[in-house]
Amino acid sequence: MKRFCTIDFAGTGIRFLRINSDNSTDELTAAQMRAAQGLGTLATQSGTFSGNSSGTNTGDQTITLTGDVTGSGTGSFAATLAANVVTLAKFQQLAARTMVGNVTAGTANGTALTATQVNMVGDASYTTTVSSVSNVTLTVASTTKQRFTGSAAQPLTLPVTSTLNLGHRFTVINDGSAAITVKSSGTKTIATIAAGQTGIFTCVLTSGTTEASWSYSVAQSAHAALTGLTGIGTSWTQGGLEHPMSATWQIIHQRGQQTVAVWLQFADTFIVGTLTLNNFNSAVEGMPAKAQAVETQQDALDDARAARDATAATIRDLATRLPRKMDGDLAPEDPFQDDLRDIRVIDMTGLDSIQARGQRALSLWKKYNVRLLAGALPALLVGGTPAAALETALGQLPVLTQGVENARSVLSDTRSALRTRAATVDAESKRWYAAWQGEFAAGSAELAALSQIDTGSPPPAPVALEIAGLAAVGAGAVQDTYAATGGEHATTLVLQWKLPVEAEFGHAEPVTRPQQTVTSPTFPASSWPSARWARIRRTIREGRW
Repeated sequence: MKRFCTIDFAGTGIRFLRINSDNSTDELTAAQMRAAQGLGTLATQSGTFSGNSSGTNTGDQTITLTGDVTGSGTGSFAATLAANVVTLAKFQQLAARTMVGNVTAGTANGTALTATQVNMVGDASYTTTVSSVSNVTLTVASTTKQRFTGSAAQPLTLPVTSTLNLGHRFTVINDGSAAITVKSSGTKTIATIAAGQTGIFTCVLTSGTTEASWSYSVAQSAHAALTGLTGIGTSWTQGGLEHPMSATWQIIHQRGQQTVAVWLQFADTFIVGTLTLNNFNSAVEGMPAKAQAVETQQDALDDARAARDATAATIRDLATRLPRKMDGDLAPEDPFQDDLRDIRVIDMTGLDSIQARGQRALSLWKKYNVRLLAGALPALLVGGTPAAALETALGQLPVLTQGVENARSVLSDTRSALRTRAATVDAESKRWYAAWQGEFAAGSAELAALSQIDTGSPPPAPVALEIAGLAAVGAGAVQDTYAATGGEHATTLVLQWKLPVEAEFGHAEPVTRPQQTVTSPTFPASSWPSARWARIRRTIREGRW
């Protein structure tokens, strides 16, 4: 056994002695003494420890942690990790195309979710409500899928858009037997969802309380019988307006609606390249507006033509009657007779010649009025119409003619926009269909749902109906006789015709087979209509889109 002691020799400093087992002693240095006692390099100076040591703090010293991790205490104590200090770079890495979430039925740690599991989370997040006459008001905290059952008509109010983010979407599923009326927070009706239908409502403005803040589409639910638009020439309704639809884009639109319904029901987070359900749905639901634009612009073109033709008819009428009126008033040797002859040689077979003869007639009319007024006679009237009426019509005709050209140009642009949108939706539908087939295994519910999408070919193009003969049957009347065959596969047959003084085939009447009579009482019997083949249209307005 070894013992140690310290001795201060007359104030000369502390010495360390080791007493050995044979009672002999050794003087040790401070370093040797620390090593013998297992103290390492720990040293003391003026009551303060310095150097290195190991072991457990026995409780007589307080330790304080600062920075991202904080805490204070002696021995063992709790520490706190500060909020918002763990960066994404410090988070564990995830496998490709996964998200963090919890697919269990209760509270649990997050795990990396596959695309299928993400769909499970989305599908599980819904609320089922038994419909009633009492309004249901959604908020930003409401589940994004709202399912209604029951037999009562259900009013539903969407959240205040200022509380949402752009793109916030709600899906409303009507599994009841009565309609759901969906309104904005300002009580403006957005859409009505009939029984068996599903509506998608997307926030497109985070201001305002009207329907303008929402984009929406309503389609037949994938699990319900799809009774969408069938056959050519049927009509669909949007916003209370009835629109005739051409067969081709009608089929594309219907197929798009069916695609949206399947996509929404089974895997609404499925993506084809960069194409999402929301993007595709926006393209599909935009088709009716473009079709309405074509219809509206066709009406505008018809109105522009009617205004131009009416003005041209006024000029033609006055330029025809004025020479007759003056010829009866003037003596054969009157110098104005030469002017009358110059007017009569202008054959009004088109807008330009109508304008030219009208200008000559107006000039003569004014000169004749000067003579009359100089003789204290009243100005000449033609059937109660003054010269000023002809002057006004002549000023309007070039403007109205340009208006027709402008309307035609806009109509061409709107038709092109509809064609482009239809082609886009058609291509995206086919891409989605192929990608969906590759994503889901044979026998899965997702793959079986493709049977609810009509992939049939459009009906054949209509066959031309020819006019076999024309015959005058009275004043300003022509009888058309149609060929025995023709017009097959057409939904609407329209005869278009024009008079020699008109620039375009601006008149249209439904075809009546085998014969029909076209009349124009405004013009004399000598002015026969020019008829052409009965133009075949898929709709009343336009067959080529």
